[in-house]
Amino acid sequence: MLSEKNKILIVEDEQDIRDLLIFNLQKEGFKVDSVDNSDSALSLIRKSNFDLITFNQNMLIVKLLIIRLREIYFEKKYIY
Repeated sequence: MLSEKNKILIVEDEQDIRDLLIFNLQKEGFKVDSVDNSDSALSLIRKSNFDLITFNQNMLIVKLLIIRLREIYFEKKYIY
């Protein structure tokens, strides 16, 4: 079982998918934050550290988000 210190950020523009992810991850003991756009994601990322960030790859702004995430989390590992 993972501790509640494991924080996940979900960036998903479809509410139903976002709600499903939140429900299942919280059920497994994760602390979950979620947003529906990249601007909100960047704002949260600047304020808090996340162990995992998951996002909808079909969102048009995702490439820009990845570039900015690299700037913020330069030394972190990435999974694409």
